[in-house]
Amino acid sequence: MKRSLGFIIIGATVLATNASAVLINFDDGQPNLTPIGSFYSGVGVTFTNAQWKTSSGLLGTSGSQSINSISDASKTQQSNPIVATFAFEVSSVTLRGIDVGNAGFRLKAFDGSDVLIDNQVAFGTTGGFNQFFDLTVAGAIRRIEFSQDQSTSDTSFYDNLSFTPAPVPEPMTMAALTMGCLALLRRKKSR
Repeated sequence: MKRSLGFIIIGATVLATNASAVLINFDDGQPNLTPIGSFYSGVGVTFTNAQWKTSSGLLGTSGSQSINSISDASKTQQSNPIVATFAFEVSSVTLRGIDVGNAGFRLKAFDGSDVLIDNQVAFGTTGGFNQFFDLTVAGAIRRIEFSQDQSTSDTSFYDNLSFTPAPVPEPMTMAALTMGCLALLRRKKSR
């Protein structure tokens, strides 16, 4: 019986839908004109306190634009971070901090109950021009916050947000798992 239950669990795991990672490079908005808001809701993420920013020529950017904070345009402080909220649970998020410098770059991940589940930080050197860092957070993520870690006059930008939706079992997989468990229970009772 243990062996049968093990095969059912392994089968359900193998048959779970594995979604591909989504990449947002922020090169499709209008810099310095509008907040990002729900612009990327089609791929399952909305932003608060974020705007597109021209970043041509900065080392680490993937194109002509990145993002930064609306509230203070040149700096994003921990007290007023950029927030990205996902329409569904994601298992990992990676984000690039550009021109990080000694102000640092902090990426926090929260679950569906608003509990902090991961927190990563990176620091560059004074000024930070052309220094960039990729940070990754993982877990059952529904929201991230990102900002500079410390208050300085340095300017940080953010680019190349990628996230992986959490695997969701297919309906047929769940039905097969349920039927298998019921069959095992009946078999055990008949002995």
